[in-house]
Amino acid sequence: MVAVAARYGVSSSFLARVCARMNVPRPERGYWAKLKVGKAPSRPAFPPAEPGCELEWARGGEARLFQPRLLSPPPRRRRSTTPPITPRPDIHPLCSGVRHFFVEGRVSQTGYLRPLKQLLVDLFVSEASLDRALELASKFFLDLEDHGHRVVIAPVSEKFHRPDLLTSEHVNKNMIRWESWSPCRPTVVYIGSVAYGLTIYELSEQAEVEYGDRTYVRVTEATRLRRSRYRHPDFAWTHTEAMPSGLFALRAYSPYSGVKWEQHWQEKEAGDFLKRFDDIRRTLKRTVESVIEQVEEEKRREEERHRQWELQKIKWQREAEERRKREEEQRKREEYKRSREQLLAVIESWSLACRIEDFFESVEHKAKTVGDEEREEILARLETARQMFGGTNVLDHFERWIPANPPDSEADPSEYEDDDEPA
Repeated sequence: MVAVAARYGVSSSFLARVCARMNVPRPERGYWAKLKVGKAPSRPAFPPAEPGCELEWARGGEARLFQPRLLSPPPRRRRSTTPPITPRPDIHPLCSGVRHFFVEGRVSQTGYLRPLKQLLVDLFVSEASLDRALELASKFFLDLEDHGHRVVIAPVSEKFHRPDLLTSEHVNKNMIRWESWSPCRPTVVYIGSVAYGLTIYELSEQAEVEYGDRTYVRVTEATRLRRSRYRHPDFAWTHTEAMPSGLFALRAYSPYSGVKWEQHWQEKEAGDFLKRFDDIRRTLKRTVESVIEQVEEEKRREEERHRQWELQKIKWQREAEERRKREEEQRKREEYKRSREQLLAVIESWSLACRIEDFFESVEHKAKTVGDEEREEILARLETARQMFGGTNVLDHFERWIPANPPDSEADPSEYEDDDEPA
């Protein structure tokens, strides 16, 4: 562990936990000492990956995703075959050592626990019922695993979802996400290779409550609530609210995207859930084929949606390309039109310059017939006037023109001609 952990930049104990989580065999304590004296046990075979088992690990959780397995029902056992007796813990690993995470978290206004830690077993109960809920969950999970159904927190690569939870029909649906709690990954049991999400929650019942200290308290259990100085000490505003009842319910649901299957089992009296494990297990096994059909149907619908999306993208790309071509053609037309108008303006300015130059030449010719002093004054003013205009050099005028290529498509020449110009 020390040598291998150094390659990944983690501690040996951390890598040991990763191996345990992925069911990877590793040398037991004292193995290397026994190996030196030739008494080391043989290397165990690498076990096959169980449903829901993580196949890869990378530091920081950046493991590559793998192809999902084909869903299949559990194999049928022969009646004469007795399942092997394997040692198991008294408490299921998902329910061991997690109580303080629930207790040290937040509490909703109605009294349900809302842990800050998100990677926990899926329980939604009050603090008064927490111990019994953990005990019930542990017994139920161990019973499922005794019959070959693995119970784990869903691996990241599965992309499972958990629907919102209603503890009773009286719960305000608009307050579900604000009041309830849900883990970051659902707790699932694998029946064969088909996963079912499991939620153990405490049922709620309508009760008359008073509001104080940011929580609701049943009127029958309330002592004198802290009131503001503006209220009469004998007056307290009460109303009905959905409060924890102390009875549990189990929700089994399909965590596969697009598959809506959900069933609930409720306690009629505290403790009668232990008698219903067989019924719950048989119901899950009986619905495996139906869930597989729904998953396959959803896969086909997803493939069809993906195909339609690809066709839509191609359509959008073609429309964008055609729009780009039209805009490019329009830009070329506008540039060509501006260039033509500029050229006409250059010709017009050169024509005006020629007429002005004819006037200047006439003035210069007439200036020769006057006296010297007057002629010098006229010629100086004539030079100033010539500088005011651009002169008559045709190249100077032509260099100011910005040429443009004609558009690609054939256009009507009249589009670029003014009404008052000859074609």
